[in-house]
Amino acid sequence: MHRLLTLLAITCAASCARPHPVAPLAPLPPDVKAVDVYGTTRYSADDLRRMLGPRFDRWLAAIEHDDMRRQLQDEMDAQLRGLGFSFAHLAQIGYFSDAGAMAYYVTIDLVEADDRARRIVFAAAPTDELADVDGLAAAWDAYAAKGVELMQAGAIGNQRVACPAFHCMFGFDHPALAPYGVTLAKVPTHRDELIQRLRRARDPKLRATTAFLLAHLTDGADVVAQELPALRDPDSMVRNNAMRVLQDIAHNHPEIAVPIEPALAALDFPETTDRNKALAMLEGMSGRSELQPAIRAHAAQLIALLRLQQPNNHDFAYAILKTISGRAYGERDYAAWERWAASLHP
Repeated sequence: MHRLLTLLAITCAASCARPHPVAPLAPLPPDVKAVDVYGTTRYSADDLRRMLGPRFDRWLAAIEHDDMRRQLQDEMDAQLRGLGFSFAHLAQIGYFSDAGAMAYYVTIDLVEADDRARRIVFAAAPTDELADVDGLAAAWDAYAAKGVELMQAGAIGNQRVACPAFHCMFGFDHPALAPYGVTLAKVPTHRDELIQRLRRARDPKLRATTAFLLAHLTDGADVVAQELPALRDPDSMVRNNAMRVLQDIAHNHPEIAVPIEPALAALDFPETTDRNKALAMLEGMSGRSELQPAIRAHAAQLIALLRLQQPNNHDFAYAILKTISGRAYGERDYAAWERWAASLHP
């Protein structure tokens, strides 16, 4: 009997401790290239996909169905917060090819409860009921929609174009876009009203559009001064648009000073679009030798972003690392980049 129990114990030690087979994940749709997770080490992207289950797959497939997609998004955000996260959101970002086709990358953005005070540092939501000024926000929205339509049709490309302002998505050279340039030239006459809307309008969509409108002011230093406070706006689209203007200035107007500290702080903000635009700002400043020590101090953060598949985080991180290090390690040679970062603090 004793021998039988011993044999059973040995058998259980060999088989009972064996991990259960992991259920295979459903294949991603052909236009979805990768799924990342950012903000936690408790779960991998595959772990979270399994937890979210069929709901995640339905969300991926519902790209053309806004109401269904929004409901699924809300359900998954709540499900993720149930795991103890202070913030949870799924970001699916599309990239145009030269032929106009789209490729999508998903990032599951999370904030651990212990990181909340450090990573969620935004102002209270404004409460004033303010309307558009002279139809300018409506004109910008129509301009943006027309530009996307033209890009999808292959009538314009996705490369940067000449811009009469400090930022504009598509320029105004195409005949279908030219009338919007005339309207937006009125922005400087409404400077103070627009600044008020960026600071105080309850409607986040109006604030977000206003961040783009203020790029049409004539004084670049004034544009920078007015956009910077919006980096702490509670709405991610407002932050995104303000940083988009600032990165355009950092890249194309070296004569205008853009402070580096707000961009460095935003490198670890909660949303993919926050980090993307912060990286874009830094990439525009990374060639300046006097700023490189401050950027190198964030090498570990840059390597964490390098590890993502999401192009708008990974690609900028790689470009910045090469510039501030003078090295040309491979974009996925994480060990080499970790050794370089360690060498900064012998």
